[in-house]
Amino acid sequence: MHNGKTHAAIALEVEACRKGFRVLFTTAAHLINSLQEARDEKQLGKLLKKLARVHLLIVDELGYLPFSQQGAQLLFQVFSERYEKGAWS
Repeated sequence: MHNGKTHAAIALEVEACRKGFRVLFTTAAHLINSLQEARDEKQLGKLLKKLARVHLLIVDELGYLPFSQQGAQLLFQVFSERYEKGAWS
């Protein structure tokens, strides 16, 4: 069952898709797992470039589960790179 924040995020995702934006909706746990797997397989740069091409990255369930320090660092890297690039790019 989804909570109110998840429903709002899904509505935002649908509207952004309707307007032609590239959107990725994922959970924090799934994103961190994907980042860690990519790092382990020496594919982190490729995944980061893929994530950078997404106009809107929606990360759900942030804060529900604790993550490892490495996982938190990888997630921070994604967020900081997106912030530095700017939402208008």
